Amino acid sequence: MARLVVDREILEAALIGLRVRETEIDARIADLRKQVTGSPGGEAAAPAGEPKRVRGPVRAAAKRRISLAQKRRWAAYRAAKAAAQAEAEKKAAARPAAKRSRPAAVSQKPKPKLGTKTQVAKPKAKPARAVKTATAAAAANPASPAESPSE
Repeated sequence: MARLVVDREILEAALIGLRVRETEIDARIADLRKQVTGSPGGEAAAPAGEPKRVRGPVRAAAKRRISLAQKRRWAAYRAAKAAAQAEAEKKAAARPAAKRSRPAAVSQKPKPKLGTKTQVAKPKAKPARAVKTATAAAAANPASPAESPSE
């Protein structure tokens, strides 16, 4: 009975120690979040007492500015893409005409045909021979002199 009481006291002490370590770890996590995000509770936690900022409607002039800026960005992207394509075509034009005009299938080396020196056809496999038994041989050749009765 005394052993059971001692075990329980040890477990309770261990539980208290772990809870203390848990609070220390939580404090360290809060410090790291503060360093990373700049807010004490991290990204998810909003400051207590202050409501979350709600954005108002966007005015027509602002929408127009956003639209024009997006159109400028896409125009710059398309211009860069066209310039890169024109440069690639220019490099292709600089190559010799013989290399440009030759089709891809012709430019590859043809495979050697069977029967040439570079590639020899494999011999066909021979069919397996049937092994004749004594009874099958006798049935096939009944007038054999070896099996005929003595003369």
